[in-house]
Amino acid sequence: MENKRFNIFLNLSSSDQDSEPLIGEHYLGVFDGLGGAGATFVTNKDGFVQANAWYASRFTQSILKDIFKKFDNARCEGKSFKEQLTKEDINGIEILINEGLHQKVLDEGLSFENVRGSLLKRLPTTMCSCYFDWDNDFVYVHSFNVGDSRLYCLSKQKDCKYLLSQLSLDSSVDLLDGMDSLYASEKETMMGDSIIHISDNKDEVLFSIEYRMFKIPKPAVVFACSDGVYYYLDSPMHLEYMILASLINAKDENQFKELLTYAIDERKNDDRTLALAYFPGKVFFGNENFNSLKGSYKKYYSNIRKKNNEYDTYCASLKDAYVELFNKKKDSIIEFINQALEIIPNIDLEKENINRTPKNRITNFYKKNISRLHDYILDVNSEEDAFDFMNYLFKIKDNQYPSAIKSLFDKLLEGFTINKMYKEMVRDFLRNNWWEDGYKYSYERYYKK
Repeated sequence: MENKRFNIFLNLSSSDQDSEPLIGEHYLGVFDGLGGAGATFVTNKDGFVQANAWYASRFTQSILKDIFKKFDNARCEGKSFKEQLTKEDINGIEILINEGLHQKVLDEGLSFENVRGSLLKRLPTTMCSCYFDWDNDFVYVHSFNVGDSRLYCLSKQKDCKYLLSQLSLDSSVDLLDGMDSLYASEKETMMGDSIIHISDNKDEVLFSIEYRMFKIPKPAVVFACSDGVYYYLDSPMHLEYMILASLINAKDENQFKELLTYAIDERKNDDRTLALAYFPGKVFFGNENFNSLKGSYKKYYSNIRKKNNEYDTYCASLKDAYVELFNKKKDSIIEFINQALEIIPNIDLEKENINRTPKNRITNFYKKNISRLHDYILDVNSEEDAFDFMNYLFKIKDNQYPSAIKSLFDKLLEGFTINKMYKEMVRDFLRNNWWEDGYKYSYERYYKK
């Protein structure tokens, strides 16, 4: 006996630039209209004015839905979707999306503001979607990704310590893994032209789809989400924990959706969309669908909850360590600040080989950094202030300073038990205790090359 499948989707808006998620019997997807690249406004033939990115996500969702319906028709006519699509198939989808966007511009009578600058695009959006088929034992997932929205699966395998696998790869200028991207600079995570967008030329396709096929053992959960769901978490492992905690503590699919919505909605920094599909395995007579799913993951959830508690304990002790370090080294820090402020006016920039900017400007840069430390330390009135101060000290310590100030920094930091920002320490802990232990490159478990 095989239990019934179910789907859920969430669309939590802060700027309304994500479209409604796409979800059907054999497909799902999310579309994140990019407010930065699409930070211009568009007027349609009826005078309706909306953000460029708002149109982009909704147009792309509608076009891909039509494409997937054609897949449905082909499957009903006997085509198997248990094998890889060809490169020609993918190129054809890219062309259909591009042509569809140009056609919608004509149909809506859109009038774009003048788009200038390399960062501004016409109809910019991400697209993270998949089409799937299944049999008694496996789900066959065709992943179509452009941008930094992500496709994941939760599935058990005997040899794996973890359930979560990131199936898609982020489109970024510097190709980063799923952990590093959460802690990288804005420059490192820029997607450049690796997003869906159009030019004036309807025959020019400016984007490429990252396509992969995966063969995933059942039972399995497959879901796509925009970066607003995962980016503000401490790690991909916390995304797994959030989903499993919502699942295990729910009595049915509706409550699962409610709990997951509540967990995701705690972070309102961005639009948050998610589309999820559950594929049950074979169960014994009498097992209910949702209880079967919970039973599949309950033991694993107990282990990851223990890991999460260890992480919370580490974070609390780490914050205490920053405060303790501040109290212990406060006098030394004040001495460092006073000595640095005395040195700055007498710095010989030519001797230091720092002559690319006017002397007064670069001298003011050094003075501003050190003066801010001086003002900052005078305002420390609580443990939270002390924690923030130490993070700022470690943030600016690696700037390019003249040798005299660099020597003062080195002398100050001698004997410090901590010399990194909190987020760097947390990242190292997570990488050493979770990420390298099983998550990195985890998509290779299921990838059919």
